[in-house]
Amino acid sequence: MALWAGWADVMSPRGSIESEILLLALGVLPEPPVDLKEIARHVGVSKVVVTDCRAGFTTFHESGPIVHISRSASHVRSRFIFAHELAHVILRLPRVARQPRADRWAFLLGNEERLADRIAATLLVPDSWIEPLRKTSITLADV
Repeated sequence: MALWAGWADVMSPRGSIESEILLLALGVLPEPPVDLKEIARHVGVSKVVVTDCRAGFTTFHESGPIVHISRSASHVRSRFIFAHELAHVILRLPRVARQPRADRWAFLLGNEERLADRIAATLLVPDSWIEPLRKTSITLADV
């Protein structure tokens, strides 16, 4: 976690920086189960394609981003891949990229893949579900 040292300096009162990015992009923090196709439409994804790629990737076009997801991924894995690719789209939305705090997030964008993973995880399992667990003695094994 050394990479995230100083994290508290950029956290939102609403939760994590990932939650803040999602709130900027979507206007609300969705509750699970999250309809990823609806979020894709909301952020301007023009098409979602199932392909023979290894995991997933997004291509950006004038008509809108196209998300490619591996056909060999399990259902759970494909949902994470989809959420991860949506995070890449979200990070390029003008309302996110031009946000006054974006300069404080710049160090995160040096590793966009890790940030996309964290945004995807927060989208699928929101802070509102995780925070109460942090305040207990429940371990990951207990969950």
